[in-house]
Amino acid sequence: MENRQALPAREELIARGYPYGKAAEGIPMGDPEAEYRRTEPDFIVYRPHRKDGVDQDNVHFQVVPVKSGKKLFAVWTQSSVEGNGDNHIVLSETEDFVHWREPRTLLGTFPGRTGEQASWGFPVVTQSGRIYLFCSQGGFGQNWDILCSFSDDEGETFTEPETVRMPKGREGYWVVWQTPMKCSDGRYLVGCTVWYGDTVPNTNWCHREAMAHILSFDNLDDDPEPKDMRISWRSEKPVELEDPMVPGMSNIQEPAIVELPDGRIWMQARTMNDSPYWAVSEDGGRTFSEPEPMRYDDGSLVLHPLSPCPIYEYQRGKYFILVHQNNGVRLGFDHHALQWRCNYANFIRNPYYLCKAEFDPHGRQPLKVGAPVKLIDTGDVAIGPKQTAEGGTYTSFTQWKGRSVLWYPDRKFYLLGKRLDGFGITGGTF
Repeated sequence: MENRQALPAREELIARGYPYGKAAEGIPMGDPEAEYRRTEPDFIVYRPHRKDGVDQDNVHFQVVPVKSGKKLFAVWTQSSVEGNGDNHIVLSETEDFVHWREPRTLLGTFPGRTGEQASWGFPVVTQSGRIYLFCSQGGFGQNWDILCSFSDDEGETFTEPETVRMPKGREGYWVVWQTPMKCSDGRYLVGCTVWYGDTVPNTNWCHREAMAHILSFDNLDDDPEPKDMRISWRSEKPVELEDPMVPGMSNIQEPAIVELPDGRIWMQARTMNDSPYWAVSEDGGRTFSEPEPMRYDDGSLVLHPLSPCPIYEYQRGKYFILVHQNNGVRLGFDHHALQWRCNYANFIRNPYYLCKAEFDPHGRQPLKVGAPVKLIDTGDVAIGPKQTAEGGTYTSFTQWKGRSVLWYPDRKFYLLGKRLDGFGITGGTF
């Protein structure tokens, strides 16, 4: 870090009369020139700096190594502020973790560009080294089909985007938030949320029917043109979970998946039910068990609000999970309230804790989840045009050049990286 001088704590900023403004009662705004240091990152990928302000919101940060191993390639969704209508897909890269190329805008709404928004981009590097880039064509509640572009020179140039039709039968509004995983059968699978209909009247934005699906990219290693791409719903029926405040309606969102050593597919997803819920598939993702709340190895409940709950494999049969270790009630904000006076998600999604997990072939819950260790903490100081204090939501993970790194958006403003070697997350040669 180039400057380790301590930043003023939340309590100090409040005592000084909120010198940079107030996001909510008890939630001060921070100095945007300095706040990137608060979560103690090891790598700084991007700090907003454009005078036109279109780079103030940075989310869904996906980083992958290219086939040759010469560099890391990064994709994210950028806008002036989330939900403002100017989402665009941004690309960057590095050869040494430290020096990142000035971002390039590939798709979406942006000064000097016309056309629809592009949102929630995610890359796939195929067996040959081709990089496919997929994203939603539109913004919140606007998209169904997929935009696809690809590169055969490790991200230096990309083809003009083409529309790939989503498979029929699940029409709604979808989001993919992690990079697809290649399974033992050669398919690339990824968790996918589908929302149906509008928000339930007299509730906040999160109460809309939502179900968890598995989307399958069936022939990517054949390097097909977009028109020849085969995409299908791997799950024969979605995973559902009743919303505790809206009886009779499913509300389970943003599934993350891994393939267990015995071939089963593990899914975990965010809920309004105080914990992430998990389910397993014994038939390659076609059907899943009934979802259950996640528990630690001692039997206690893993607490987590409506927030992304990532899982990553770092050695064969060994994983880590990120949770907030609260049930949505924090700092006077309760996400169980049907109506919010502000966006409570901005303040309950912090800190982020790392839990190591290990495959248990005989356990009812086939992952033994260890005790949480604090990893990312914003100090409950808000930043950015969204005025959020949330921790590192919408992350990705790489093991490259001997380093295990979590890549995370800090308050959906800065894009940062944190080494996990000191947390026992090592290996990657499996």
